[in-house]
This record gives sequence, C-alpha cells and structure tokens, in this order.
Amino acid sequence: MKYGKAFMVDLTACKIHSDKGYGSEDHRIVTCVVETKIFYKGKDRCFVSDNIRMDEESLGILLAEKREAKLYINPGNPDDYFFDLRFLGNSIC
Repeated sequence: MKYGKAFMVDLTACKIHSDKGYGSEDHRIVTCVVETKIFYKGKDRCFVSDNIRMDEESLGILLAEKREAKLYINPGNPDDYFFDLRFLGNSIC
C-alpha cells in the first residue's frame, strides 16, 4: 500500500465469483472473490481480491453499501497489488 499507485474502484461494478463451498451440509463455508478491470499501462487488466468467507448475496450488499474501495498497484509490477477490502473485517481469508 505504501508504495503502490492507488486507484478508486467502483464496488458496485465489480463481479463477485463464489465457489460451492466446503464442509458438511450443516456447516458449509462459502468463499467469494471480487474482480475488477482497470485500464493500466496501456491495457485492460483484471484484479481479483483475496478469498472472502461470505455468501455472494451478503457480500453484494456490503459492497453496495460501501460503494468504493482502493486498489493499490505496484508501478514496477502490476501483478503485485492489494485490493483494500479491510472494511469486511475478519471475512478476508
């Protein structure tokens, strides 16, 4: 974050991808990731968050409430980035 170039991301335009979960049927753990595309250094690039332990619907509501977050990209290596979703608290894996 300290050395990355910051971009504001419209969370309402992000895609949410979820898995089918794991664990028993009574205690299924679902994880999601948030994906955004940004035009950076001459081309569209896809940036994906760390895994988030939350169902897709709940995550969508929280993203809509927050509306924006920062994405920090290492100017020397765009594959090195940090999607700042710390507002989700302990849900980030």
